[in-house]
Amino acid sequence: MLGAGSAGGDDAGMPSAASSDGGDTDAKAESDPCAAERDRVERRKAWLLERHREQATRGFPSPKAGIPDMVAAFCDANPTHEECTLGSPPMEFSPDELTWEAQKTFEDRDAHVIVLKRALDACRKREIKTRTCPGPEAR
Repeated sequence: MLGAGSAGGDDAGMPSAASSDGGDTDAKAESDPCAAERDRVERRKAWLLERHREQATRGFPSPKAGIPDMVAAFCDANPTHEECTLGSPPMEFSPDELTWEAQKTFEDRDAHVIVLKRALDACRKREIKTRTCPGPEAR
């Protein structure tokens, strides 16, 4: 589960520029070649969680009642934010992306999270392939 400390209070859910792990980020990146993809999924989920909290204070989005969708409201106010520049969500999904197991939380149901998870899975598959089938330079 995501921790509440993943987004600062005054940064509108944007990732913090300073790392709180004391410089261990480089070591983690070396041990996990897919860290960038994993971190991107986690940033999107944290951002969605923050928007969900904002939405909970206002109620379910309803144009008739004047209750805005907080994702849309945030992106209207911050059009250059990383999460607001992703473009249109994908229209096609594989069956395994739509299972109960794959969509445990509301964040997992976000179309962009599904796409980011695809990139993470592809990275992991490439990494497994390079470990099991090293290139000629490793021989």
